Amino acid sequence: VMTGAKQLAHGDKSLMFKIGRNSSKANQITIKLEENDTYSVTFHSFRKMELKDLKKYEGVYADNLKSIFETYTGMATSL
Repeated sequence: VMTGAKQLAHGDKSLMFKIGRNSSKANQITIKLEENDTYSVTFHSFRKMELKDLKKYEGVYADNLKSIFETYTGMATSL
């Protein structure tokens, strides 16, 4: 709710969703579970029917997902 997450979609081992305005210009995020039990997190900009990758983090452990999201977007996920 605090990030404006909406239009959640899931794949076999991935989650994609849109977020509200933030300092990074990212408006869509993909989080994918990799075979080595880590995640890859990709921040996208989707404008005018074009998806651009802005930043990709690989080898992310579950306990670091929150800090990567908050650091890159500048959005708080909890009070």
